[in-house]
Amino acid sequence: MTLVDLKAVILLCLMVGLVPRTTSHSSSGFFRSMVGGSDKAVHTYFDRYFEKEPLLIKFADRSADSQQEWYNFFNSFITLQQVDAILRRNASAVHLDTDPSPLAYGFGQDLFMGRSMIGEDGERWTSVPPLNRLAADQKSVVPGAVASGLERGFSLILNRLNMRHPPVTHACHDIESFFGVQCNANLYVTPAATPDADNTQGLNQGFEIHWDEMESFAVQVSGRKHWHVYHSMLQLPTPQQRIKPRANEAGVPSMDLFLGAGDVLYFPRGWMHDARTFSSDSMHVTIGIMAERGTYALLLHNVVEEAAAAADTTNNKNHGHEEDRND
Repeated sequence: MTLVDLKAVILLCLMVGLVPRTTSHSSSGFFRSMVGGSDKAVHTYFDRYFEKEPLLIKFADRSADSQQEWYNFFNSFITLQQVDAILRRNASAVHLDTDPSPLAYGFGQDLFMGRSMIGEDGERWTSVPPLNRLAADQKSVVPGAVASGLERGFSLILNRLNMRHPPVTHACHDIESFFGVQCNANLYVTPAATPDADNTQGLNQGFEIHWDEMESFAVQVSGRKHWHVYHSMLQLPTPQQRIKPRANEAGVPSMDLFLGAGDVLYFPRGWMHDARTFSSDSMHVTIGIMAERGTYALLLHNVVEEAAAAADTTNNKNHGHEEDRND
């Protein structure tokens, strides 16, 4: 890439800002139903909430028509029996470049289990059980280990649900038609809390306070979950900005709420949050919209990195030629 090319990209970024999302918000699909069930609700979401502030959509506050439409979507979204079938199928949706592989366990893999616990430093950290320690390859999930983890209060996180379950696949395709960027869906199952030696507070929490790098919709499928949403730590962060917030940095929650079946919570990227169960099991799906990947700002970042790498390569070659001449 030449300097002229780089200047052209920078000028384009300054003139345009974000990659425009679709201009037509008329739809009768999943996304329209999720945000309220009307074209007005879709416009309100984009104009007031998208990348700006959280939005809570309670099932009980919907109109009768919107309730029925949304019920038909989320009630057929995913069930525990279908989750069990996915686990028994034991097919990876991460390692697709190889022959059929079993589910891989760990952060960024097919699934993992986590439980927020207080560390020696007084901060909450996510503890992850070694579910794969009995596997010959140290990667595959041991049968029965998930059930054991849930019994011990760990949350199950099943990544890439949109690549495993057709109703969720169709939902993500509909959302992608609005935003023009990738949509991803992860499943979270958290058991009801029972006070024990490791959990004297009587709550189960999968993750400590954190923020995500995507626009997120938490769709409560069954049970209840208690959420805290805090103000943003970083304004519309990029994937390169990964910072673990300390509890005292979060401050007082701006939203303190329970999600029940059919409720939806949207929060923009960068907004800190945590969630926990008390006396009820919980299953929800978080739909992540990778809006930051469709910005000219990120495009500019990648272009600058590419240009810098090319410049380093050129400088190294020139430096090598100079040394040759000095020999």
